[in-house]
Amino acid sequence: MFTPDAPGAQPMRLEPYRGVEHSVKAMRDAILSPRGAWSPTVRMWCERICKRVAPKDYISEILAIRYWVLKHAPYFNDPVHVEWVRDAQALLEKIQKDGVVRADCDEIGVLCASLWLNAGRRTQIVTVGFTPTGPHSHVFVRCEIPGVKDKWIVVDPVAGSRENTMLTQIKSWKTYDLDEP
Repeated sequence: MFTPDAPGAQPMRLEPYRGVEHSVKAMRDAILSPRGAWSPTVRMWCERICKRVAPKDYISEILAIRYWVLKHAPYFNDPVHVEWVRDAQALLEKIQKDGVVRADCDEIGVLCASLWLNAGRRTQIVTVGFTPTGPHSHVFVRCEIPGVKDKWIVVDPVAGSRENTMLTQIKSWKTYDLDEP
C-alpha cells in the first residue's frame, strides 16, 4: 500500500499494471477492507445516498447508488502502465472535499461495490474479453436484483451510454463474488 506523506493523503495502491487479474485482486482488497465495505464512513454515505428511497425498495437503492456514483465519479484513465486503485473511503473523502473524483473503471467499481455491499446487496466483479479465446481486457461490477435470480444491474463507466451494446459484444467473462471475505 502506497500512502504519500502529505496531510490528508488518500490510501491507495499504486503499482505497475500487470493485467486484469491483478486489477481484480487490488479491487477486492480495497472493497473487502475496513475502508471499503466494512467502513462506517462508507455506510453513512450509503444511507445518505438512499435517504429518499422508500424502505425495502431494493431496486431503487441499487439504482440510486449507481446514478450517484456515476454522477460524482466521471471516468478518467489511469496513467500509462500504472494500476491506481483508491479505496471507497478515500474516493468518498475526495467527493466530499471537491464534489467529484475522477476515477477509472476499477475505482468506480470499488466505490459502487462497497456501497452496494453496505446496502446488503449481492455484488460481483466481472472481467470480460471481446474475443472468444483472447485475454480478458476489461473489468466492471454488477449488483444482483433482489428476489430475481441471475438478473443484474451493471456499472460500466467506460461504456457509458453504450453499456447495452458493450454487453452484447462480450465473448467471455469471469465473475468474482464479493459476498465472502
